[in-house]
Parts: sequence; structure tokens; C-alpha cells
Amino acid sequence: MQEHEQIVENEAREPEKNGTSGKSRLKKGLGILALIPMILMAVLIVLVTLCGYWYLKMRPEVELKEKEVTVPFEEEFDPSPLIRTIKNGSAEDVVWDLSGLDTSREGTYMISCTVEDRAVPPFLRESAASVEQQPQFVTVHVEKTEEQKEAEAAAKAAEEAKAAEEAKKAEEAKAAEEAKKAEEAKAAEEAKKAEEEKAAALADQEAPQINGVLPAAVSYGSPFDVMEGITVTDNVDPAPVLTADVKELDTNTYGKVRIIYTATDASGNSSYAEREVIVCEKTASYEGGSYPVHWDIAGKDGQPYLVAVNRTLNTVTVFSQDANKQYTVPVKAFVCSTGYRTPSGYFTTKERYRWRYLFENSWGQYATRIEGHILFHSVPYEREDPASLEFDEYNQLGTSASLGCIRLKVEDVKWIYDNCPEGFPCVIYDDELTPGPLGKPEAPVIDTADERRGWDPTDPDPNNPWNTPAV
Repeated sequence: MQEHEQIVENEAREPEKNGTSGKSRLKKGLGILALIPMILMAVLIVLVTLCGYWYLKMRPEVELKEKEVTVPFEEEFDPSPLIRTIKNGSAEDVVWDLSGLDTSREGTYMISCTVEDRAVPPFLRESAASVEQQPQFVTVHVEKTEEQKEAEAAAKAAEEAKAAEEAKKAEEAKAAEEAKKAEEAKAAEEAKKAEEEKAAALADQEAPQINGVLPAAVSYGSPFDVMEGITVTDNVDPAPVLTADVKELDTNTYGKVRIIYTATDASGNSSYAEREVIVCEKTASYEGGSYPVHWDIAGKDGQPYLVAVNRTLNTVTVFSQDANKQYTVPVKAFVCSTGYRTPSGYFTTKERYRWRYLFENSWGQYATRIEGHILFHSVPYEREDPASLEFDEYNQLGTSASLGCIRLKVEDVKWIYDNCPEGFPCVIYDDELTPGPLGKPEAPVIDTADERRGWDPTDPDPNNPWNTPAV
């Protein structure tokens, strides 16, 4: 009974045991199936690696002889001689990139070459695509050869020589043309002159010209030749007749004498000139001529100059001492403006001022007192400022325009201020015949529309805008 129960129990357990064993075998089978993709992937990687390695071994490569070459200017360049060896390929497989090369221009260029993979199957090339074939670069210097340089220099020299020759011919042609025109002009001028002379000879209506008729001064009792220095010219008559209405001048009488000169040519044409000669107490000589002296010419010690003012003709003449210590040598002449209150006489000047208040809110530069309120000074300024010149008053220099003082240009009054010591002698006189032995300088005029009009153009002040061109 117990044995039967044991058998029954064993039979009952056998199916349970068989079921457990089947499940284990199923799990093992599934595990093996899961490994298959991994194994296949590993095999594929190995195959790809082997293919890539084989491609790298089979890939064509090129070795170059040089990495830098010089190519003659404007010559065709063949890069194939640069190849030393080609591995796994031929010369036909080498591809050169010459797109950046221009042998018609000197310079440095870069070219490159690669080798086409024609012998390797495409699928192998794709399998090794991550390994790129690097191009090889060559530096190319395009330069002119010595022969080319010499030829270019020779061509340039020839061109320059040709241009110079053409320029020379053009200049010669121009000179010849100008000479021809000048010759034609000269011939025309000579013909015109001959025609004019012929016409003048037929009908001379032009009067002679009397020359040298100038005011003169002669000392009392001194001889005077009325014809000395007087000449006459005529357009046709080579020797016209010159006469004077005064044959001999009476120098024993003080005063002015008027002399009338008459010139007559062969055709009867006449001209006239008037001259005034003053007979005065004394005269002084200068460069072969003479001039009247209306003051004491005796020199003063320590005073190298005497300043003489012709009140009538608004002229200042500066005299220095001669060998006899007399003020007879004229050294400078200035144009000035005097006035109705300007006194006459001989004066010893007094104090001087760099700037001096004058009258009615006006100022003057480089002032020297002559007497009382009478001074030498510049043309008035509106204030103590060299840029405030009363330019309308400046334009009246050479005329009687002051209230009594002697007005001068800045450079002239400064010369007196700088060169004539304090106390220098001054004489103010009237002489309507002659302004002085040096004549009367031309009076300056300022354009009243000029922006620089507020400055005396002769003022040496470094800020004077007249020292620079007007804008």
C-alpha cells in the first residue's frame, strides 16, 4: 500500500519536472538568438575595417619633386614634370588645379594636385570616405627672366626715345612756327612803320615834345642858364627849333620867374612848356642839381638828422649832415598830411610817446611833440589798438587833412621815432614849387571793402594781417 502510494506520488511529480526542463531550454534558445545580431554587427565592422585598410593601401598617392618653383613670365606652364612618383595610379589620374595661376602677371600663386581613385571600387571608396585625400600644394613664382627684363627695358627705352624725338620735333615745329610768326609780325611792323613814316612825311601834324622842364631854384645873384637840361624831340623833324621867352634870368631879384619854352618843327607844328624858377636866399646841391633852402642848415651836435615839412605840398624830407656839418643831404622823403593849424618855423622837438591820446577819442602811434599840441604821429586810431585805424583818414595822406599835427604812415613815423634822437631839429615851411629834393612819394590808398582796412599796411606789428594774402 505504501509502495503504491509512492509510485503514484512519483508519477504525479514527473510531469512537473518535465515542464520545468522545457522552459529552461526555451530560455537558452532565445538567448542564443539575441546574440546573432551582435555577432553579425561585429563581423560587419571587421569587414569594413579590413576594406578601409585595404583601400588605404590601394589608394593612389603622388609624390612631388618640388614644393616651390619659378615660372617665366607669360610662358605656358606644364606642372607634370613636378611629379616624382605615383603610387597605385598613373599620370592620367593626377588632377591639377591651376585656376589661381596667371602667368601674364608677375606674382606668387598656389596650385594643387590630387589623384583620382579609378582602380578602387566605389563601395570601397565610400567605406573609407572618412579618410580624406589631402591635395598637395605647390608655390609658383611668376617672374620675368633676365632676357625678358632686358627686352622690356630696351622696349621702354626705345619708346621713351621715340617720345623724346617726337617731343623734340614738336618743339622744333612750334619754335619754327613762332619764329615764322615773329618774322611775319616784324615784317608787318616794319611795313606799318614805313607806311606811317611815309604818311607823316606827307602830312606831319604832330607838335614836338619838350623835355626836362622842371621847377628849379637858384641862389640870389648866381648865374642860371635857362636852356640847360631842356631838350626837344619830334616824330619827323630830327632838329626842331627850341626857344625861351626869357633869354637871361635876373637872379638879383628875389621871387618866382615864369619861363615859356616854344618848340617848332619843320612842318610848322609848335608846342609850349611853362617853367617856374625861384630865386631864393640860398640853395643846396644834391646829385648835380639844386633846391631851395628855407631854414637854418647848421648842424647840431648829437642830432644826425633834421626833419623838414613842406606844409603846402604835404611832404616830409629828412636831411643828414654833410662834410661841413650842415643839413644838406636828403636821405628820406615821406608823404604826410598837415592842417590849417599847422605852424611854420624852426622847432626843437620834445618828448615822445609810443601811444598818445590825440583828440575826440582818437589815438596815435610813435608820437613826437613839435610844439604845444602839434605832434608827429601816425594816422589816428579809434582806440589804443593797431587794428582800429581810421582808414578814411589814412586815404587822405598827401592832402591837408589834419587838425594841425603831422600825420604819417606807421613805418615812416616809426623811422623818425627810432632814428631821430629826442630834441631833433624840425622845420615847417611852404614851397609850392617843389616838394623837396627827393620829390613827393605816392600816397597810399586802402580798399575800404577790404577786411584788413583797420590796419596800417606798413605797420610792422607781427599781427598785421596785411603781411598775409587776403582771403
